[in-house]
Amino acid sequence: MQRTAVEHYNLFGGGNLIVSAPTSSGKTFIGEMAAAHAITGTRKCFYLVPLKALASEKFETFRERYRTLGFRVAVSTRDYRQYDTAIEQGEFDMAIVVYEKMQQLLTRKPGLLSGVGLVVADELQVLADAERGAGIEVLLTRLKLARAKASFQFVGLSAVLKNSDVLSRWLAARFIEHHERPVELRRGILFQGVFDYVAYNRRAHGTEPLAAGEDEPAWRAIMRNAVHLARQGEQSLIFLADKSSARKMALQAAEEFHGPPASEAIEELMGMEETLSRQMLTDSLQSGIAFHNADLSLEERRIVERHFRSGSIRIICATPTLAVGVNLPAKNVFLEPMLWERDEDTGCVRKRHLTRAEYENMGGRAGRLSLHDDFGRSILVATTELERMQFRHSYFESPLEALEPQLIGVDLDTHVMNLVAARAAHDAAEIERFLTHTLTGVVHQQALAEHKDRLREKVARAVARCLEFGVVEEVGGRLRSTSLGRLCAVKGVAARTGHELRAWVASIQTRSFSEAEAVYALCRTSEARDQHLNMSTQEYNAWVYPDQLAALLHPQGAAFFGRTFESRNHQTYEEVKAMKMALVVHEWVQGRPALDIEQQYQSLAGTIRSAAETCSWLADAAAAIADLLRLPEGRGKFLQDLSTRLVMGVAQPGVELCAIRLRGFTRVHVAKLLQAGLATPDAVRQAPEESLRRLLGARLAERVRRALARSSPTPGCPATQAPTPASVPPDDPASGGKSQSEFRCDARFHFDGTPHERRTILAVNGCRYPLPNKTFGMLLRLAAQLHLDGKGWVRRDELGDSAQQFISNARKDLKTIVHLADAEVIENDGFGAYRLSVCPERVTFDWERIAQHWDKRIAKLAGLAQTGSPGRAQTETDAAG
Repeated sequence: MQRTAVEHYNLFGGGNLIVSAPTSSGKTFIGEMAAAHAITGTRKCFYLVPLKALASEKFETFRERYRTLGFRVAVSTRDYRQYDTAIEQGEFDMAIVVYEKMQQLLTRKPGLLSGVGLVVADELQVLADAERGAGIEVLLTRLKLARAKASFQFVGLSAVLKNSDVLSRWLAARFIEHHERPVELRRGILFQGVFDYVAYNRRAHGTEPLAAGEDEPAWRAIMRNAVHLARQGEQSLIFLADKSSARKMALQAAEEFHGPPASEAIEELMGMEETLSRQMLTDSLQSGIAFHNADLSLEERRIVERHFRSGSIRIICATPTLAVGVNLPAKNVFLEPMLWERDEDTGCVRKRHLTRAEYENMGGRAGRLSLHDDFGRSILVATTELERMQFRHSYFESPLEALEPQLIGVDLDTHVMNLVAARAAHDAAEIERFLTHTLTGVVHQQALAEHKDRLREKVARAVARCLEFGVVEEVGGRLRSTSLGRLCAVKGVAARTGHELRAWVASIQTRSFSEAEAVYALCRTSEARDQHLNMSTQEYNAWVYPDQLAALLHPQGAAFFGRTFESRNHQTYEEVKAMKMALVVHEWVQGRPALDIEQQYQSLAGTIRSAAETCSWLADAAAAIADLLRLPEGRGKFLQDLSTRLVMGVAQPGVELCAIRLRGFTRVHVAKLLQAGLATPDAVRQAPEESLRRLLGARLAERVRRALARSSPTPGCPATQAPTPASVPPDDPASGGKSQSEFRCDARFHFDGTPHERRTILAVNGCRYPLPNKTFGMLLRLAAQLHLDGKGWVRRDELGDSAQQFISNARKDLKTIVHLADAEVIENDGFGAYRLSVCPERVTFDWERIAQHWDKRIAKLAGLAQTGSPGRAQTETDAAG
């Protein structure tokens, strides 16, 4: 296919091209070849992708691959703006940009395409996405019309669709459709232990016996077979409908598989902030199994992806987001053929079946060239004969769905605002003409021609709303963007959101307001409401969140939001959910540990981070509006600082440290630097090397030093006075923001110490339980520290080389034998230290019996209580076993 593109479709001669091919067939390499050719010919390239994660992956891949050639590679997403100035000034060779961000860059810099020789648009099938397709369609139409003036090459890459050729007609490009894969793929249905498949390339039918179970549900059959294949050394991806299912299956599969632990992945995760998701992920990784969903941070997902590629992770249970472009090949792919989607009319979330195109894209992840030279498997599991017939009809016999553009079914307010701001249209007639050039205009050409009045009415309504929102104005019969409209287009916020933020920002010009009020104003916007955040009916009916939020607002702030806080009648489910989001995000930006927020609000850290990142982007827009309205300088700076802090989740004192943008440098490290009195990059730069190593670890400290050396202080600006070595306190794991009285478990523990075969008795609330000696030894080590200092924190490196594995085993033993929630018994402070989270007065010991234990590693721990020397006792006893 690549040779065909070069030899017959003029890829290196500037030919415009649309490539439609199966997943894993190598179409991305066509875009990369075109980019490399353009750059070596002194022309710049934009590489457009649909997701931030995909942009990050491409950026790192291309930067490393072409580093020796001197390629300047940049990346730009909604909340990653580090390279934006360089992109606008043309100081790049290749820029990887998310579609929506490209729309903003084009508006801010109309001449952006000058000197650009190539635009690559990857994953064009996202045009069919109900939420984002319309905006991407408008962007590509702008690029299509701009090509007449800028004369750049366009290469589009798409999965196989029924009418992919319509893309080539729309974008005036030649069309390559390729139907073969470099590695054979067996696509089929597993039913009653037999995999009935058809080979993708050869079209040959075949069967293969796999693991069978008696009358088991589909999820159980999927798990059984993934574990069966993992034992044979094969990796599998399992696509499930939702985050909870992915997480639960990974944990259950880990209990069955008992494969070797992904030790390096676990070690990397332990350097990150403790969250419930991290705890569950490290538990599943003990057996070489992981889950991958939005409840994990971007860095945690990268760790999972990296170690799956290395082979140490054998199974990933994922949500469908992983299928969009991320390069994660596997021998086998199992699919639950369901998705959750939001009903546009009711706003409710509902389940639906995968389309044939979605199935092809997900299943195509199996069997990739250079990794699996024989074949891959794409497996659906049927539990009844009827289900098998339905799957065969839907995914193997029915034709692919046609690409259906989304612009025809959405409100045009924001699109009209963007077009006027970009000077792509100056009146309603020009907007209508622009729409005829879109994919919608091509696909529905006849319908639009027959119903011109409907189109005219729709455009007129959108223009009227834009005038009402103050984002456009009419001057002499022509539409012109207002300052607010241009700002909204450049920042990428909706027309209505710009109107709402302007009203709130104007209201704080002379009155007092709290940080919680600012966060709530952001959470009320449509962009924030679109973020997923769980809220149960019980939470809603408890009426807790309105009262909690009201207590954080000044009276004038509460009054601004009208009757929302006055009566329960005005507190709808959506309103209360926005209040919950505001409380969660406010806790996050105050620097509260993620684990505490998760447990209080029943929301996992990935969801919290996602909401905070959206609020960060909106706060950036609000700060720009404050400048536009000429508010006192302190107001705009507060909002800009808030935007910066929201990304990392740090309190105001740490805002300057957010400038340190390095992989692995997190809010946990910011907190440690603040505790050491290092509140600015200059202070960190001048801190003693030994102190930084103690605070951050040797590797990260060195990376931070190198990064700060590249960004030395501005000449003429006084550097922050660095603390003397004596002023940098030792790394105290107990200083994680918790008082000594904050223990998570109220049970009574008595370390009886009586041997029972190869186990030892621990009494909890008066009941005696025989625990494995290693578990008993680990718990005793933590309890002894609690006995010594009343705090109980023990650093991981003091617990031995396999501390994390033994901690995980201890948690499992407590959960299954003692029936206590593991998160409540063994606590991690997020700084690499653990403790038995029980009030010291509720922990007792029979030291005499423990000292006589036959296992000398346990017996010697009795000396810890007498010597008061944790380090020496640990060295002698190897308490972790």
